Amino acid sequence: MSLIERQYQQDYFNNAWTPDPTHAEGFAHRNPTARFCLAAPHLMDRPFREVFLPEFLTAACLEKYGPDWKYEPQAQQDGTCVGQSHKTLCDIMFGINRYLHGTKFPGRSSVAANYAGGRVDIAGQPGSWQGSNGSWSAEFLTKYGVVLLDELELPHNSRRPDELMGLRWARSRSGVPPSVEGLAKHRPFDNAQNLRKTREVDAALGNFQPVNICTSLIPSGNRNSDGVSRMSRQGGHSTFIAGVRKVNGRKVYAYFNSWGSWAKGHYGWEHRDRDNHYNSTIVDITEAQLAQVLRSGDCYTFSGPSGFEVQYEDYWQ
Repeated sequence: MSLIERQYQQDYFNNAWTPDPTHAEGFAHRNPTARFCLAAPHLMDRPFREVFLPEFLTAACLEKYGPDWKYEPQAQQDGTCVGQSHKTLCDIMFGINRYLHGTKFPGRSSVAANYAGGRVDIAGQPGSWQGSNGSWSAEFLTKYGVVLLDELELPHNSRRPDELMGLRWARSRSGVPPSVEGLAKHRPFDNAQNLRKTREVDAALGNFQPVNICTSLIPSGNRNSDGVSRMSRQGGHSTFIAGVRKVNGRKVYAYFNSWGSWAKGHYGWEHRDRDNHYNSTIVDITEAQLAQVLRSGDCYTFSGPSGFEVQYEDYWQ
């Protein structure tokens, strides 16, 4: 990474995650704990299964947008990482819902609504400053819901216009416009569970639920020969965990970023992503690294996306 690129990241990204432990604790108490978090450890000792959740997004988008569809990495240019990570997490959840429950894939979601909604509608912190908190977005997505890009009259692959809309709404004391809040309420998540242990992340992934993470630990974009990157303390950032596999008998986790074509080196998911849709946006981190990340207390998984049209009436028959 060049000196200019490094300074750019320091200027725009390092203050993008804003810790708010008081809100995070309160939100966790108001949300039911996931059943897999309550299970006794011996009940969770089922055989390891590799999981790669972005493949559900690939299948859904190819079906909806046609065979020429290609994933374009989120390329945040400002401190909107909390909105960016929740946007792609929602997209993947929509794809999972399509193939596990037979619902219609509605299209791709926006950064703007969950970024500005968490900042202003939930936390009451408008302004020109940049950044947000995981629990703020988690509460917006459960109290209100998800807004699609096409509902904002943006194309399905919109990036910068979507980000600028979120920044504009976040500067306003009114936050997300009431008409857009109404759209969000058509697609709320039932709940968001705060995760603190790697075994809880394993269980969430095994239940086809990605995990959003907010932390001051950020991996390098340079993957080693196993596809794994080293993490260091660089500031605040929000991304999500999209999969788990084993390397030499040890678990590593797919860390899904929003910094454009960022990752380089050996890609460990080619066997699950043969067209390399996510090669430049995913690096793997170790279980020990993930355990450190979870100490932030601002990491969530989501369940029960609602408001989807049934694709096949006889899906379960």
